[in-house]
Amino acid sequence: MFHQRDKTKEQCKFIFGMEMIACPSCGSYNLGFQTPIKRKGGETLKQLVAMSIRGGNELEGPVYIKCWKCHHAGPSLDCSGRTRDDVGCDAHVAATVKALWNSQTSQ
Repeated sequence: MFHQRDKTKEQCKFIFGMEMIACPSCGSYNLGFQTPIKRKGGETLKQLVAMSIRGGNELEGPVYIKCWKCHHAGPSLDCSGRTRDDVGCDAHVAATVKALWNSQTSQ
């Protein structure tokens, strides 16, 4: 399995363009956006990789920030019916999801 080096607070701030709180569950800064794509079911691994790379894929619904260390999912923003590319280029969605993450309290 791919092992990701722990990010520092400064690296996280650089990546997100603002200061982010650490994961309320584990304290990690290994954060990333999660944008689930609609699946038909029965896709091979190769097809799933191709779906994630090429544009125009419709989202399943929520967009959120996820801790890649403990898999804690932050509060989500529903973007059902929009494409992955559309949501990925929307500054308002990015700002809202970052604000939602930073609104959490420690568990």
